Amino acid sequence: MSGRPIPFARNSSHFVHIQNSLAAVLKNLKAIKGRTAKVLWVSCRLNRSEMQNSPVFVGWVEDVGAINMRVTRDRPYAPIEIRFGDTHPSKLYSKCLQTPLGRVLVPVPFCVDCFSADRTP
Repeated sequence: MSGRPIPFARNSSHFVHIQNSLAAVLKNLKAIKGRTAKVLWVSCRLNRSEMQNSPVFVGWVEDVGAINMRVTRDRPYAPIEIRFGDTHPSKLYSKCLQTPLGRVLVPVPFCVDCFSADRTP
């Protein structure tokens, strides 16, 4: 088992609003007709004001399939329960900041063997 959950992470009303929004995003992504990629999770990092590329990890919602894969690999805690508020840099976050508005990013393939609650792409 890696990491321990952050005890206060699920009690903030802001956190609940972020989680609810991410759950809606996941539901809407999964409902897109004709999509070819499987959507396993959505996550959210926010940039600190007045700072360049300074992400703060604030949200993560998983599909049941992702939860099952994580738990099967003896990772009982979702990344948000361990990483809420962390400032670990993310390659994908940086790529999103560099992508022009309105342009679609190439989906990031899910690596089951690489999945860890301690780090996300």
